[in-house]
Amino acid sequence: MHLIVIPARSGSKRLANKNIMPLQNKPLMAYAIDAARKALKIIGKGMVVVSSDSEKYLDVATKYGAVGLKRPDEISGDETQMNEVMKHVTSGMSGLDSVTCLQPTSPLVLPEHIAGAIRLYLENKPCTVMSVYKMEHYPEWIRRIDETGKMKSLTGINTSRSQELEPAYYLNGAIRVSSEEMISKYGDESDVYYGYIMPKERSVDIDSYDDFKIAEVAMRRYGRQHIDMSSC
Repeated sequence: MHLIVIPARSGSKRLANKNIMPLQNKPLMAYAIDAARKALKIIGKGMVVVSSDSEKYLDVATKYGAVGLKRPDEISGDETQMNEVMKHVTSGMSGLDSVTCLQPTSPLVLPEHIAGAIRLYLENKPCTVMSVYKMEHYPEWIRRIDETGKMKSLTGINTSRSQELEPAYYLNGAIRVSSEEMISKYGDESDVYYGYIMPKERSVDIDSYDDFKIAEVAMRRYGRQHIDMSSC
């Protein structure tokens, strides 16, 4: 069985109740739930769980077809690590084929992306798969400016020829796939990581009001339609 967990804490300070803010007349988290349920139809049997400290959020989760799980107060604070939330959800579970953390703040993620990330995990496990997008600019072009105003290379590589540089990828934070055994290793550099490449336009992450307005524009432009996965 595949488990997809959507963490939806209610205590956001930068954008209050962002996880249930209406985006095109649907609560924000509803897009993640919908994408997760459709991904499971692609990949196989599974369950979508919304972890939240809010009964209101859990009611929304149930309305849109997810299983709501009340999160204890001790793992509902600003400093709570995601692995603590995932451990709580998977406690008592065993034999899971994959465990996916899907952020509710990334409403343009498609079912194909989630299924693709899970497939990449299944092909390479034990590992962790994280969603990324290709950066438009190269880290080698980034400069620091010291107290005297002089510029210094961030990487120590000085070149202006893009042909000499490898593409770089940015973690978009939307999808993370691993196993229940690896949940405790969040951030452990000894783990083996694979990047699942998503289009940049599908990598909107809502953390502020400005992000939300960008998401509204992107949703009107791209919607939830299928995209050609060969371009990802």
